[in-house]
Amino acid sequence: MSDWRDHGPDFVDVREYDDGRPIVVMELRPADADVLGAAWDELRTAWLDLPPHPNILDAIDRSGRSLLVRFAALDWRREPLILGLGEADDKLAGAWGVQLCKVYEHLAQSLDERLLFCFVRPMPMVDLDEQVRLGFLPASAFHPVIGRFVAPEARHANEVPNEAALAFLVGRAMSELTRASHHCASTLTTVIERCLAPDPGARFQTLRELRRAFRHAGPVRNEQRTPDELADWAAFEEALGLRIVRPPPSPRPPVARHEPWAARPHALDPPPPGSARAHYLDGKAHFRAARLAEARASFERALALDPRMIEAMLLRREVDRLVDATRAAAGHQDPPSNDLEEALAKSARLEAQLARLAE
Repeated sequence: MSDWRDHGPDFVDVREYDDGRPIVVMELRPADADVLGAAWDELRTAWLDLPPHPNILDAIDRSGRSLLVRFAALDWRREPLILGLGEADDKLAGAWGVQLCKVYEHLAQSLDERLLFCFVRPMPMVDLDEQVRLGFLPASAFHPVIGRFVAPEARHANEVPNEAALAFLVGRAMSELTRASHHCASTLTTVIERCLAPDPGARFQTLRELRRAFRHAGPVRNEQRTPDELADWAAFEEALGLRIVRPPPSPRPPVARHEPWAARPHALDPPPPGSARAHYLDGKAHFRAARLAEARASFERALALDPRMIEAMLLRREVDRLVDATRAAAGHQDPPSNDLEEALAKSARLEAQLARLAE
């Protein structure tokens, strides 16, 4: 769940920041930032200059020894995905592999070999939309953690010599996000093991080749958000971030007085007809019944009444994604029920988190 109370140890604060308008940022300050001061400073500079990428946390500014990155709805409690237990999980893991390849292709195209070495200590994370979001920690050839991430031939060179070394890095990040099953074989496990081969000649020689292997092993259909989905997701994350730093005021306790039981408000009472909540619940009912056009219309009405109703934002974009995927796959039939249930489960997790934030 993206509850800030569960955040990783290298993130120390979340707050508003004036970026021409109020946005929410997370403060990243690695525990070894003082020990690796020069490496951390070089990484911060390179990260701030980096062209944006949807799977890299967006660096905004420095603050003392910290780096401020735009708030992301990270699933802080996510456990490693077990490979080989189901087609849906393998497709998701394959998509993560493709996204990691594209991240390091982006870095390789944007940086020279010396600066690329700044990004060899990734923090692979996943957001509530089940997309990879990478942060980075300072790198040093003498750091005890570096050996886990950097290819053996690059550990004492302080540079990334070729794409086979980047393939090792992708494999190591995937081993942080996934686990091999002891009972069920998965082609993805073979792909990851090949990435981590000590001999560079035994690995994938290019990220493009590795990306194809992940696509085939998944098999992967859609691995990244479209521009429209990115815009919707950015609005969702902004609303969630503001909810965290600007919690709604607690209601004043009512004056104690005798009240008949039947007249007391009940937690399960339906919302007022025509309210944003009522339209949202109608949309969920339509969505579960695979009536996607009606569902989207209900979510739109809910958002017209409450533009920051992030539950409706999330499910509206799930409707759009299912519509696009269904049309691309097989015309205009109803979407598969497992896709609907997955989207509804994601919504239920979000609502549980919002309730926890309101406590």
